[in-house]
Amino acid sequence: MLRASPDTSGEAVQVHQVSPMQGLLDNCRTLSPYLDGQSHRNPKFAEGELWISSSEDELESLQYLYDSIRQAYPDAGRVYWATRTWDLLCWQPLAIAFVAVYQSGVAPSFDSFHQRVSPCLISGFQFQTQILQYDNIESLILRVSTDLEALFSQYRKRLNDITRCSENFSNQLLADNLLGNLINLQRLSPSTASATLLEQLQFWIEGLKLPTSIWNTIVSSPNEPIVRVRRSCCLADRVEGGALCSDCPRLQSNKTQQKKA
Repeated sequence: MLRASPDTSGEAVQVHQVSPMQGLLDNCRTLSPYLDGQSHRNPKFAEGELWISSSEDELESLQYLYDSIRQAYPDAGRVYWATRTWDLLCWQPLAIAFVAVYQSGVAPSFDSFHQRVSPCLISGFQFQTQILQYDNIESLILRVSTDLEALFSQYRKRLNDITRCSENFSNQLLADNLLGNLINLQRLSPSTASATLLEQLQFWIEGLKLPTSIWNTIVSSPNEPIVRVRRSCCLADRVEGGALCSDCPRLQSNKTQQKKA
């Protein structure tokens, strides 16, 4: 909404007041230009675009995403195609949730949520509501993570209709992505104590219904920056020109850490 306020010369100027939802969308774009979101009561889709919905049972868009990865990397194998597809499905909702809770202080609803699909990529999203929940941070985490668990369960079911995607497989990838977001948050806000974030991690685990074994992947003390040992591999080395990530569990140095964890 617009409101008039006087400037130093006494003349009225127009000041734009950003809505809470618009503030959330702006914060998402600041984190990454790929997090390009919109909010419409009725979804708006340009002709020729493909979107993955949170509520529809159709498989066309998800099949397109999976097939584009399979065709781009034919020698990488089924496990890579499934891993890459699942990571792409989850990356935006998780990032949005962290921005919402820790930067905007709100919990959006993922009940009517759409993600834009391109070849080998998911980038861009739409909320079908302007409603945001306000509460203390622990309650916000539980609200948004419970929403995400329902969303990811639907994604898992549909992906499993295309290729094998077990709960253990998807949860391990999701747990590593969750911790990756938590570590990234601490890098962006180094004054946030590890002990505080680890206390809040319990609410994320509870809402997302992740196994408690996630705690075994954290190898730092509460007084140090959070360090984890990944348990899942993105299989990037199966792609031409790809290599193992520095925190890959298949690296010998990380295998040693795993034994200590």
